[in-house]
Amino acid sequence: MKLDLSIEELCLITSARFVDKKELPHYSIDVIVIDSRSPMIAASTLFVVLKGNKTNGAFYVQDFIDKGGELILTEQELPHLNVNQLIVQNTLTALQQIAQFHRKKFTIPVIGITGSNGKTIVKEWLYHVLKPHFLIVRSPKSYNSQIGVALSVLEMDQSHTLAIFEAGISKPNEMANLQAMILPTIGIFTGIGDAHNSGFLVENPEIAKKREKFILFKDVDQLIEWDHSTLIFRKDSRTTTIPVKLDHQTVQLEFPDKTSAFPIPYHDFAAVANSAMVILTAQALGVTDEEIAAQIIRLPAISMRLEKMIGKNGNILINDVYNLDQKSLEIGLHYLFLNQEGLETAVFIAEDPNGI
Repeated sequence: MKLDLSIEELCLITSARFVDKKELPHYSIDVIVIDSRSPMIAASTLFVVLKGNKTNGAFYVQDFIDKGGELILTEQELPHLNVNQLIVQNTLTALQQIAQFHRKKFTIPVIGITGSNGKTIVKEWLYHVLKPHFLIVRSPKSYNSQIGVALSVLEMDQSHTLAIFEAGISKPNEMANLQAMILPTIGIFTGIGDAHNSGFLVENPEIAKKREKFILFKDVDQLIEWDHSTLIFRKDSRTTTIPVKLDHQTVQLEFPDKTSAFPIPYHDFAAVANSAMVILTAQALGVTDEEIAAQIIRLPAISMRLEKMIGKNGNILINDVYNLDQKSLEIGLHYLFLNQEGLETAVFIAEDPNGI
């Protein structure tokens, strides 16, 4: 990642006040970090001082300086530290403004993914299917938050021909910021569930969540939506409904004029939904059915997403610890049932790290 942002540009983008604490050579900022442990720290690195519930980035500025860093973005001037400082009203907002500025440099296709379940699996499976045809930048791990999306977008560079980013929200008025950073040209909606219902205290939280999530797609050229065993494809003001079926581990997409069939290495309904969205997206990007089939038969397991592990005594563990809501539990138990035949013991492990 080489951002090539001057101090003057950063001040203009973020309305920052520059505090010159030490003489700066004329150089550009190439890397932005939020963690002083990053191996990318150098004189051309900008450290964004963010405040969390349990810690404050200001505690780690000296570590950043000791590793060769010379410029920080902060809300309060730190006069006791010998480091150049950009002072802004809100560092998270400033980070997002930089990401928005950076995103607008690119005209490549950008896929934006949101929904209650399956965002990371769809993103990783898309990468697997599309990597022979594109140079892809994608969200690391599950970087789909207000901070994670900004850091993901800042990974874009001129070598990439396709970007895939996921976006997650937990309450109203969050998606607009993510949409402004991602600016997707293709949208994927993986469906709605009851995760984060507590953040939408209205009469029908699922309708409110879907309305909020769809803000991501307000300017897309194409939209793919999963809805109860059916794909809905919207393009050029036209909507096509595509039923999806599974026949002996073969996913079938029933288009109005044909049926496309693709063998997959899974047989649970979550894999059917996720692979169907991947297939339709790849087709929309011009990949042939033969090319898709060659990749999709080898779809990888994703860590902590219905990850199948064999135990010491012939038992099987299904690891789905990343997230748990009612729909995720239903999917996980169904997957467990499909995988326990012939085994004495099968265990489903699920935990929501956010306590929701």
